[in-house]
Amino acid sequence: MRLYQALDTCFPRSLSMKMFMVAFVGTHVPLIAAVAFVLLDRDEPVPVAFLVTLLLATVVGSVVTMAGLRFLLRPVIWASRAMESYADRRQLPRLPRHFQDEAGILMRHTQSMIEHAERTITQTEQLASRDPLTGLLNRRGLRSVEAFTRVVEKVPIVILFDLDHFKSINDTHGHDVGDRVLVGVAHAIRVSTRPEDVSARLGGDEFVVFALVEAFEDGAGLAQRISEEIARTVRVAGRAVTISAGVAKMHRRHDKDAIEDAIVRADRALYLSKRNGRGRVHVDEGEDEVVA
Repeated sequence: MRLYQALDTCFPRSLSMKMFMVAFVGTHVPLIAAVAFVLLDRDEPVPVAFLVTLLLATVVGSVVTMAGLRFLLRPVIWASRAMESYADRRQLPRLPRHFQDEAGILMRHTQSMIEHAERTITQTEQLASRDPLTGLLNRRGLRSVEAFTRVVEKVPIVILFDLDHFKSINDTHGHDVGDRVLVGVAHAIRVSTRPEDVSARLGGDEFVVFALVEAFEDGAGLAQRISEEIARTVRVAGRAVTISAGVAKMHRRHDKDAIEDAIVRADRALYLSKRNGRGRVHVDEGEDEVVA
């Protein structure tokens, strides 16, 4: 390590130059000693052609050695750049795995380490953005909804709903039954929506669905289908579970407030749904914003 540290003071950014200097000294010290011995042991002057040939051979040999070292160090350079690219841009490399020497082992282990890190990060992100009970997204996972505000061909809407008298279900039948109800509601949402729609549990018994519809009026129809599917499939002590829902339009604004703004307006509609007797869908009638 001391030799490496000494060479690093002269060539801090090039492993190739460090190795070249070792090779240069190792091959040229004996050569210089041999030339000096020849020069000192001769009475006649050394022919100029001999010195020129020796010099050219030395230059050519040095260039070839330097080029060879750079080619041989490619695996180390690739592994280093792969780590930098993943650290800076999370870009997955494609390093070869079939070489069996030390450089091949380095590339293979670098590739495996980065792939393992990517799997771990992806799993952590998924766990952090998913509700562990229902498997739906949580509030953190709603970042993917921002793309909805950029779709011009269809109308992005948000449906916010909660379960009627859910606290009474928990108090009367216990939290295990309440959890089964929430899981059943999540299943009903998946059955009623399309794969491209985004569903999330915001907490407690509050759920939200983001969808793209042909017309804003279709949002109420989707909310009604979800309500009917929940009432049909989720029951407690023989009684259907009902929901109160609010529907609002997501305005196409290129900012992060679009999601929260839509949820606030849907929540206002949800409040009106509850005030009017629960078990129904209310649509936010606010004026549309101008497309930015």
